[in-house]
Amino acid sequence: MRTRCPDLVAPASPAARARRALPPLAAATAVGSLGLAAGGTAAALLAVSMTGGEAAAGLPLGALAAGQAAASLLVARVTGRAGRGAGLVLGYGIGVLGALVVVAAATQGSFPALLAGSVLLGGANAAIFLSRYAAADIGGPAAGGRALGTVLFATTAGTVAGPALLVPTGRLAQALGLPRLAGLYLVAVVAFAAAALIVAGLSRSGVPELGGGSRVALAGGNRQPPSRGQLAVALRAAPVRRR
Repeated sequence: MRTRCPDLVAPASPAARARRALPPLAAATAVGSLGLAAGGTAAALLAVSMTGGEAAAGLPLGALAAGQAAASLLVARVTGRAGRGAGLVLGYGIGVLGALVVVAAATQGSFPALLAGSVLLGGANAAIFLSRYAAADIGGPAAGGRALGTVLFATTAGTVAGPALLVPTGRLAQALGLPRLAGLYLVAVVAFAAAALIVAGLSRSGVPELGGGSRVALAGGNRQPPSRGQLAVALRAAPVRRR
């Protein structure tokens, strides 16, 4: 009597895992961009509401840009030690903290706290724009351009969708006893947290481009870390719409 051996399923190759990782990475970038655009839309309105003058409208966005520059150094250091995934999760986590600080600032009517929260929001901005390097690594030499374009499209989609949530989130915030403009920052909290969870899941799924640090990645191939010029281009301030 013959016994049929069950078919053995070969484990997915690193290249196959990388290809499957691109859609979730693009989704995380879109969600993160939505949260950033939502917060950026409310920032100028909150500043005017708190100070009573339009001269302060641009200060939160300036604080966000400064926070992005500072957070990029921290994210880059963590990326070099623990991998791109860990760096992106850290950036989104800082963004969650910043959005919560702004919600508290809106509740208390504190303009300095609004600026402090805006600085922390820069962490999420750094994560969003550094995601393009993760996408290029995932795509590899043959499909890096396509992967990069996918993530850039996701960034644009999230940026466009964020400001459209001003009215419904304002109603939600008022129902919760919060100022109307705090509603968009509640969206930012949820969006950044969701993006961080997606990236963390990808990092644990065995995708080499998101797992190991730069020393590990360089030991396994010829990829080189981005130059300072490339980082400067990637970390340009996110396009934020004012209303």
